[in-house]
Amino acid sequence: MNAITDFVDRLSPAQPADAQTAALKALALAWWNQPSGLLILHLAGHLRVGRGLEALGPAATGTLAGRPPYFRAAYQLLTHIARWKRTGKAEIAAVAGLPSDDGPAVIAARLFEFVATGRLNESPAKLVGDLRTPIDTVTHAAIALKNLGLTAEAERLEALWGMIEQLMRNAGDVLVLSPMFLENIGHMVLAGAMIEAQRMGYFKPQRTAAATETPHNPFLCRLLSRYLEPLPARYAFGEILNTAKVFVLGDGRRIQMMELVSEAARVWSEGGRPLLQLDDEVLERGWANLAPFGVRRGDRLVTLHIREQGFHAYGDRVSLNEAELNRIRNAPVESYAPAVEQVIANGGTVVRLGNPGMTRVGHRPGFIDYPFTDFRSDWMDIFLASQCHYHIGSASGMSFVPMLFGRAVLFTNYVTLASLIDAPSVVALFKPLRDRAGRLVPFAEHAERFRFVQNDIELDFHGIEHDYNSVEDIGEAVELMERYVDPVSGLLRAPDQVFRTAREAFAKSPVARRPNIPPGFWERHYGASGG
Repeated sequence: MNAITDFVDRLSPAQPADAQTAALKALALAWWNQPSGLLILHLAGHLRVGRGLEALGPAATGTLAGRPPYFRAAYQLLTHIARWKRTGKAEIAAVAGLPSDDGPAVIAARLFEFVATGRLNESPAKLVGDLRTPIDTVTHAAIALKNLGLTAEAERLEALWGMIEQLMRNAGDVLVLSPMFLENIGHMVLAGAMIEAQRMGYFKPQRTAAATETPHNPFLCRLLSRYLEPLPARYAFGEILNTAKVFVLGDGRRIQMMELVSEAARVWSEGGRPLLQLDDEVLERGWANLAPFGVRRGDRLVTLHIREQGFHAYGDRVSLNEAELNRIRNAPVESYAPAVEQVIANGGTVVRLGNPGMTRVGHRPGFIDYPFTDFRSDWMDIFLASQCHYHIGSASGMSFVPMLFGRAVLFTNYVTLASLIDAPSVVALFKPLRDRAGRLVPFAEHAERFRFVQNDIELDFHGIEHDYNSVEDIGEAVELMERYVDPVSGLLRAPDQVFRTAREAFAKSPVARRPNIPPGFWERHYGASGG
């Protein structure tokens, strides 16, 4: 981080022009294969020193034309916004290295028009065209804007796209989910939330359809397919997956995707209406697999899934860049060992989920290292998630699956405050942040400046680091789950005052949610006042 932070510091009017250019070049080389990093850098350069990647000369700008259309559109949009912020003039001017009249340029111009004025002078239909390009433009531009403190502009962009999607969604009688919703296991939970939102009357279409391609967990895909019908022969709009997207509901309320998941999770747990249930035959097979480990049907299981780099080393279709970019979501499995022993001492059996690409822990009494069993399978993954007393996890897709069955979840080492799940049976430990001097970032500052941070590039850009949750943090949170999660219903039954202090701090912050944060963690890191 230190080298990156040093170069970011040189993007300052106080530095000579050659130092600014050298910093731009070094950072561009470091982030050349990370589109979001390059867009953050370009916007930062323009806002801070009046020039972005074009300062690197024709050799660099000449490669822009070969970038995907969404990148070219986001690049031009951010250039327009930066010039507007520096000069006060909402004008559209040529951007070096790119044509001013092709599709991406038109998308950038129309989006900028709305950001600057709040109006569109043309029909939204002219903005849409190829649906994927404008959506990805908004997504990537919003990331850069939020990292540079232009949150209002980012939210205006997201609201515009939410309104356009609402118009397109409501034009049909079937809610069509894109194939990505049924690909990764975590994405399937988002599909479940969309189905539940439809059942709650959030969307005008009353039926749901989806196309499946190559799901990572075919068994869970088949369970969800009970709510789905085949794709219609013709449809105008397919719901594109994005965890940061904003929905505009019929009553005008705006809700972000992870807020939608939170509301669905409330129904699945406290509402007594889990989205999914398993057939008796699957239950019998699942308990039979556990019998050699001394586990009988009805015994108390606590599942554990801690994301690590090896998670992407075994059969997952993910690029090296994506795995590296999401490294911030990993955590050291050894820090969970005392909490595991605590569950075992209380008579429970801990089942560690995952795949054989992860660190081998080994079986022992009360602990099943499931990735290294001969019965690991897609359906057994889901059996375990559905039958747990509660789940202990990190910010991985698998850790969201128990919610589909109304089970309680303890999220640990969570990264992005803006996507925390706010549901009665979900408890969360997030990663504290530290500045370059090692100072703990107070919660108010964390929530104001860094609530959207989601990867290591963004951490490096801001000159901050994250702490892993400590053994003490995790142990106290597990003790809370052991005490308050009902072993039959799987619901968290903690008194309201247990989480009151952190809830009130969150409610007053820009995060504007009320998640269940363990009181010991909160007091230790942020004090009674919130730090």
